[in-house]
Amino acid sequence: MKFRTRCKSVIAAVTLLALGSVSATERPLPPTWWALANSFNSEDLGLVKSLRAMKWFEACSAWGAGVRSNRQTRRQAALQLMLEADGLINKLDIQHVPNRTIEIGMNTCGVIGAIGLPDSNNTTTTASLTRAQMVYRDRNLYVYTDAKQNSGNGIVTAIQR
Repeated sequence: MKFRTRCKSVIAAVTLLALGSVSATERPLPPTWWALANSFNSEDLGLVKSLRAMKWFEACSAWGAGVRSNRQTRRQAALQLMLEADGLINKLDIQHVPNRTIEIGMNTCGVIGAIGLPDSNNTTTTASLTRAQMVYRDRNLYVYTDAKQNSGNGIVTAIQR
């Protein structure tokens, strides 16, 4: 029994060493943000560090531009994993961003990914939440969101055209 366990450990170690010797462009991206952030590969860790250095709204904007480019890069895929893990995007965001459309239930991050940063942002903070009005003057569009207090990423509750 000990021999079998030791063999599995050796196989796992050899697999990790082999993965470390393959370049990041040839290796598939780990399936989750956690796996990527806890990778033993220095290129993966560099990617995680560069993405974490972005402000959340910059990451949302970059993700949206990447989705619409129809060119799936490791960075783009990792960016989506990070935004999903942080709860900044949801299924509606993933569905609507490629078409540049917005819908009630999307996150603020998804709206930014779909149509860009607003021209201005009006907020009202109460004891329990922050209500925001994202103003897009050129489009004559107002997007209303509700978020937990001190959170920039809300849920779209109304759209006024």
